[in-house]
Amino acid sequence: MKRIVLGAGSVAGGLILVVALSSRPLADLFGYARATADTTVSELETSLPDAVRDQKVQNQLEDARGELIDRRVSLSLATGQIRDLQQEVSRLQAAIERRQTILADAWPAMEAAAGDRSKHVEFAGGSWQPDELGAELDRLLSEQDRDEVQLKVRAEALARLEHSVQESQSAVTDMDTRLQQVQTDFELLKMRREQAQSESDLLDLLATAGGSGDSTTGRLANDLTELEQQVREREARNSARRESAPLSESRPSRLSQSYERLERLKKLHEGRQPAVQP
Repeated sequence: MKRIVLGAGSVAGGLILVVALSSRPLADLFGYARATADTTVSELETSLPDAVRDQKVQNQLEDARGELIDRRVSLSLATGQIRDLQQEVSRLQAAIERRQTILADAWPAMEAAAGDRSKHVEFAGGSWQPDELGAELDRLLSEQDRDEVQLKVRAEALARLEHSVQESQSAVTDMDTRLQQVQTDFELLKMRREQAQSESDLLDLLATAGGSGDSTTGRLANDLTELEQQVREREARNSARRESAPLSESRPSRLSQSYERLERLKKLHEGRQPAVQP
């Protein structure tokens, strides 16, 4: 890693020197520096161990889960706003309907007041002077206009919010599905990588066992050959010692007689055996 960083610094310094000497535009320097940085990052990522890469993906998954939680919180808050707007729209609609009923019943009273301005008019369970009734009706009409405007604004806001929440819920569902799929693919790829590594280790073991087995067998064969040579030399030395023994000591012992007898019998037996075909 130190070599990569030092190499990147050397390349960047070299680029600065090249640009300074060649009078190239500064934008070219930034372009080369960016290309060098991208290459350095790519080499660095390639040299990272599997555990670091896995942790990087795991961190990204956790960040995505945190983002998903934040979106769900926003959806929950938006759902609460929808309930508040629905209640406000229902309240305005009810107020407008009640006021419309009152205003519709005011027509006969206003018609009676128009005929005699000095006569009290019965309206809404009370007795009104014509001027007082006119002022009250103006107030009701003004409130009616105001509530109708508010109702229109809130109804449009409710429709937009409901549409946004519906789209957001669909997006959150898709994001959750994709996140679960990525998590599943990540775990599956790690499992496949572990299986591939196990298979690679087994193949390395077989290759190593084959090579070392041949060398081990060769060493054993050499050792056996040397041992056989030692045995033959010692047997030949013993035979030579027996042949060169003094006459006074040439009287065979019981053990040597038995050995010579076995040797003679062995030779006679081998001489009677048919030759073995190759």
